Amino acid sequence: MSDQRSWGTGKVSIELSMDGREQTENPLLWRARPSHNHSMASESPNRRGRGGVPVAGPLPRTLTFSSLAVPFVMGQQVYEEQIIGGAAEVLGKNWNVRRVTVRTLRANDRGSHRLPMRLMTSGSETSRRAAAKLLYGGSEIVHRLDLRLPPFAGPEIITIHDVIPWRFADEAKAPPTGMSEARRAAAVVCPSAFSASEVKNLLGVKEPVVIPNGVDSSFFAAKAFSERELGALGLRPPFVMHIGGSSRRKNLDSLASAWRDVIASIPDARLALVGPAHPTRSRLFAAIDGTVLLGRLPDPIVPRLMASASAVVVPSIYEGYGLPALEAMAAGTPVVASNCSSLPEVCGDAALLVAPDRGGLAEGMLAVIRGGGHISELVSRGRIRAKRFTWERCLAEHADVWRSISA
Repeated sequence: MSDQRSWGTGKVSIELSMDGREQTENPLLWRARPSHNHSMASESPNRRGRGGVPVAGPLPRTLTFSSLAVPFVMGQQVYEEQIIGGAAEVLGKNWNVRRVTVRTLRANDRGSHRLPMRLMTSGSETSRRAAAKLLYGGSEIVHRLDLRLPPFAGPEIITIHDVIPWRFADEAKAPPTGMSEARRAAAVVCPSAFSASEVKNLLGVKEPVVIPNGVDSSFFAAKAFSERELGALGLRPPFVMHIGGSSRRKNLDSLASAWRDVIASIPDARLALVGPAHPTRSRLFAAIDGTVLLGRLPDPIVPRLMASASAVVVPSIYEGYGLPALEAMAAGTPVVASNCSSLPEVCGDAALLVAPDRGGLAEGMLAVIRGGGHISELVSRGRIRAKRFTWERCLAEHADVWRSISA
């Protein structure tokens, strides 16, 4: 029987209030963008203060972020919190930064506005625009962080992480107006050149802007757990870690098959599975020896668990970015990743890239568990590569886009 534990699986929440914030060399830039050195607000000689007295200086610009409330934090939400939390500081005092967070009518997640899910997934263009008027009143520019949210009638930026809703039927459904809304946007931001090419070819967006995500500094400073601490989680060295969801593109079927081959060669190895409880994950791994289902873990635990692992495996057949691979490299842990979609672009020569099938994944995991000089070189290259991906750079490049739209 498998060794199953549930530890720290309480619901993870993020601040979703209207104005709440969480303070916290671009290697993937594939299209040169002009540098903008405009004032952060338009000059207005007729601006007046109290009593109609003229006031010199620029008028503040209003940037509104629109996001969708979710019950737990995944890669997209990490990006959203970093971008929204840092926007005011990077833009300066002549910008007003607002946040609109939408939750569905039945959801218990915290948010500033409620909308029916059917409007976000199947609403007409007329109904979506009517909802937008209620959400974005007083906004000059809107940055929509989820394509399912209603479109702004004025200039807007949309972040599109991937085209998964059009590629995989078992994940979030895209609105029928999503493609046309993406084409009308003033700018579309993607986290990788792979994702940008998908957005360009499938959605018809002419020039997506590539801005890679960053890596939180906690991963660089992560201290490995002691054997006693690992024991409390049902783990012991050597173990391989997987973190993520359970949808079809995550390729857990192949990971489960590959893990049977790993434990046949290294019986004392363990596979730590981190992510929201899901029947697919339980069905695939519950009967396999050496697997530990950890559920969702508190954010401070994840970097230390990565730093303790013999490897982090990313077996996905499709990713728009692949943040866990980058986080593992920052933590100094070898990465075994699929040789497809965005993962070769993100990992470069700092990960062991394998075919995303049973044989490729098993061979890769066995190689990193056994170690050797070439694995140590991967770790060194991984740390160097991860340092190139910072949230500060990500924010600065977003600010270039925001300013260019306001000019």
